[in-house]
Amino acid sequence: MSKLNEILNNAKNSISKVLPLNISSVISIDNVTNTVSLYYKENDGKGKYVRVVESFNHSFTEENFSSSLSSLLKIHFNKKAFGKTAIILPDNLFFTDTIKLPVINKKAMNSSLGFAFNTLYTNYKELKYLTFPLYKDTKNAIYNVVGIRKEILDKVTSAISSVGIDIAGITFASNSSVDWAISFNPKMRNADCVLLDVKESFTRISLVVDGKAVAYYQLPFGYSYFSNKEIYREELLFDHSASELLVLNAKEKAKNKKLTTYDSTEDALAMEKFLKSVTTEEERGEISDENEDLTEEKSDIDSEAIMDEETVTVETSLRGKAATKLLKKLPKYMIRPTPESEEGFIYENFRHVEKWVLEVIRNSQDIFVTGLPKTIYVNMPDEFSSIFEAIKKEDEGKVAFVNLNVSETEKEQKQALELYGGLYITKRNKFNVF
Repeated sequence: MSKLNEILNNAKNSISKVLPLNISSVISIDNVTNTVSLYYKENDGKGKYVRVVESFNHSFTEENFSSSLSSLLKIHFNKKAFGKTAIILPDNLFFTDTIKLPVINKKAMNSSLGFAFNTLYTNYKELKYLTFPLYKDTKNAIYNVVGIRKEILDKVTSAISSVGIDIAGITFASNSSVDWAISFNPKMRNADCVLLDVKESFTRISLVVDGKAVAYYQLPFGYSYFSNKEIYREELLFDHSASELLVLNAKEKAKNKKLTTYDSTEDALAMEKFLKSVTTEEERGEISDENEDLTEEKSDIDSEAIMDEETVTVETSLRGKAATKLLKKLPKYMIRPTPESEEGFIYENFRHVEKWVLEVIRNSQDIFVTGLPKTIYVNMPDEFSSIFEAIKKEDEGKVAFVNLNVSETEKEQKQALELYGGLYITKRNKFNVF
């Protein structure tokens, strides 16, 4: 009888390693909104699920991060209520990459993959990473890589474990968001697509290959800028450092100077200082003699085909930071007609997001090896549903923007896909779970 019990126990243990963990609670840390969200069942795990959001303005690099997080979690922790817990961390703590290798035998492939990673990342000893095959043919194999600094991972793990919480897995926000979307949208399960999660203050772009989150991109503005009365200029939403660098290089080239690049922190700081000084001089109308010949030449080169010389000074407050910007007026052929309805204004503001997600897709050919995705699943409040009709009228049909439809019972969860998606991280895409 004891022998039979031993066989049954061994079988049970081997099955438990294959079956997904039964996650019963989720903790999500967000360094954009500076909050920690908890999702668990009341009454020792027997009641209904509740969502608790606490303010948490601590950086992951702070010395007191672990103690501050532990103190916050102790207020809500109940071992019976939490059970197996998924931990969701911000996307920007993780990196994603692709590694291409020639196809050889499996053992040699694993060795080659490790060697390739160690060669690409000189600080590989400081990193914890996971890989999974993205694409394979008779000649080459492409692996997806997702990683995080061991120091941060250890800090989060120790802080949460010290409270007594049983960690089921740790992953990044884009991955749990995709896991949630796939759970309620079967068409996404084995698809190559994009999940566009438009939040109030930022927008998350998650790239999905074969139903797995493989990369992400984040825009520093969300639906709070979808005004129905005015159209925001993109320059007011966030700074284009690359564009500023391009302008600076053009000026330096005209004066036969060496081009500036971000080769070091010192270069970046020097360029930032230079830009500030130039902006200050232009605002005061004190352009130096050194730049007078360049200004004259610029007036000859710049015509209506590029930009008008007339500038508009705009006072703006972006993400709590007051700033003054000099905006160049666009030539008439680049200006879209002024909308005649509130829906029209909303769509014109959404077009900033639309442009960026299409640009991200266009530059992701190393990820979408078999062809760029044709569908973008969009999650945003229902009050902006008119955007989908506007896209259909103007779109050429190359890429479809599809509303992430769910039933009435799941609508509340659309506000925080990354939190609620934590319940599914060991069922949908275990490759991205640490």
